[in-house]
Parts: sequence; C-alpha cells; structure tokens
Amino acid sequence: MRILSPEGEVVGAHRTLSAPLPVLAGAKVAVLDNGKPNARLLLQTIAQRLAARTGAQVALVTAKATAATPAEPEIIQELRAADLVLTGSAD
Repeated sequence: MRILSPEGEVVGAHRTLSAPLPVLAGAKVAVLDNGKPNARLLLQTIAQRLAARTGAQVALVTAKATAATPAEPEIIQELRAADLVLTGSAD
C-alpha cells in the first residue's frame, strides 16, 4: 500500500518585507486596483481616509489589466514612486 500526502513542499526564494514607514505624514500613497468588483472604490476610500488621518497624500490610482494576471511592468515602475501601495481585494 502506498499512501500519498496532499501536503506539498513549498520551494521558492524567501523574501523579506520592506521596513515599515516610521511616519506617514508627507508619504505618497498609491492604489493598485486589481480589477475585482468594487476594489477601486474600497482601496481608494481606504487611501483617502489614511491620508486624511496621517497627513499622507494619495499620489496615484491605477489598475492592472485583470485580477488573474500580474501588473504590467510599466505599472510596477509607476508604483515605485510611492512610499506605500494599497492593493488586494477579495470577492
């Protein structure tokens, strides 16, 4: 008898998280809409409220082609100008 386990082995490069921003005042916040229903509305509202509470500014709101694909290289390049990027939304 052979028993197979559904537990896979995760293989990949380990990545480190960016250091947190010590202060958001004056920071540039970007929104990356992933194309899911209401994602832009949700993320933009969060960004605006965050900016109002902290003195940050919403500097960019952009969208990728579809929720199922990675953001295009041009969009990634635009996002690099931001200090903080908000993205992600579930159905």
